[in-house]
Amino acid sequence: MNEQPAEIPPAKPPETPASLRRIVFFSVTTGLCPLIPFPFVDDWVRDLMRRRLAGDLAVQQGLAVASPPLKILACGESKFSASKMLRGCLLTAIIKPVFVVLKKLALKLFRKILFFLTLKDCVTTATQTFHEGYLLRHALQQGELTGEPDLPQARRIRGAMERVLEGRSLGPVEEIFRIVLRGSWGSVKGAARHLGREARRLRRSGRDDAEALRDLDLEDEEARLSGVVDEITRALGEEKGYLGHLERLLAEQLAADLTSEAPGG
Repeated sequence: MNEQPAEIPPAKPPETPASLRRIVFFSVTTGLCPLIPFPFVDDWVRDLMRRRLAGDLAVQQGLAVASPPLKILACGESKFSASKMLRGCLLTAIIKPVFVVLKKLALKLFRKILFFLTLKDCVTTATQTFHEGYLLRHALQQGELTGEPDLPQARRIRGAMERVLEGRSLGPVEEIFRIVLRGSWGSVKGAARHLGREARRLRRSGRDDAEALRDLDLEDEEARLSGVVDEITRALGEEKGYLGHLERLLAEQLAADLTSEAPGG
């Protein structure tokens, strides 16, 4: 009696340095945003960058995602926070002028403290973007978006991503970004200055987000950050166990969503 061969599951698309590198590049560029000295512009350009990354990942899978679901996939639901706005106004009106005064006093201790706080913000932003981009790419590769992607599909994927990352230590990846960004601080600051000027130009031009997303020039960042991005990509390529665990957690969350939506689930 001939035995039927076991069904072989479809192979996951192979990891390529170019594919991982693209996520790393946008992670690093969003990590520059805390260095942009213009209030609210920093958050605005960070979200533009995340939306461009999400759009690139969708195109790689042959998908064209409309603006509303793309924004959900990249940034989640918009949440107005009065307390955050108040903190931003306070930072602009009081704290930043104090920083300027203290910096002019050239206090060595203060400069060290400011550097570590700024580096921490950059690393945290870059690490978060990387995890979200990596999980989104995996969801897209597994066919979680189909047809003409709509808001319910986008919310389902985004919700699963957020549950995977909620309260989770991102230490292995965070440490890689910290070491490389700290060792390349000159290149990072130069790229951040250009990005800040470019972002402010777009903001002042009155372009809407869709136009700004299209017109944002990242060529300077590509050139300045090439070595930084390559180094981080190589290091992350060694974290196959950690990244594979993230993929499994995402698959569990997405499967749980389908179970709960099924009749009688």
